[in-house]
Amino acid sequence: MQPITSKTENRSIAIHRLNMDEAGNAGLKFGVSRRHQPAEANTQQSKAKKIAEQKYKEVLKTAEKSKKSDDNDKNEPTEDKEVQRKAEKERKKIYDEILKKCQKKRSLANAKLRKAKAEFKKAIAEAARKVEKLVAKAHRIDRYVNYMNYLTG
Repeated sequence: MQPITSKTENRSIAIHRLNMDEAGNAGLKFGVSRRHQPAEANTQQSKAKKIAEQKYKEVLKTAEKSKKSDDNDKNEPTEDKEVQRKAEKERKKIYDEILKKCQKKRSLANAKLRKAKAEFKKAIAEAARKVEKLVAKAHRIDRYVNYMNYLTG
């Protein structure tokens, strides 16, 4: 049986799962399944997301400060929307830049993996050739021994 958890723990678990899904889906955009994503890429994506969210929060804080100072302005709602749009664009731009870096790292990791697989296949083929040669040599020796036994026997 699982231990009884509080509502806040359940909520935090659900939020954690949601964040993990979002990180996985970000990787799926680039055609990489979650199972084959390098762990490094996931951490880079989460870092990118955190940095983008921090920038977004900073811009919103400055917008709130300016909003408090200009409470009597009639154009306040349009300015607020404009500031939010700018903040959203900035956050998206930062997030996209970091995702591009992650994509480059992932492509390099995939290239190294392909190269290692090719070298491994070559090594297996070479070992198979050597084994075949040894087996053929063993058969020749066996036939020679049988022939010698026949002559001496």
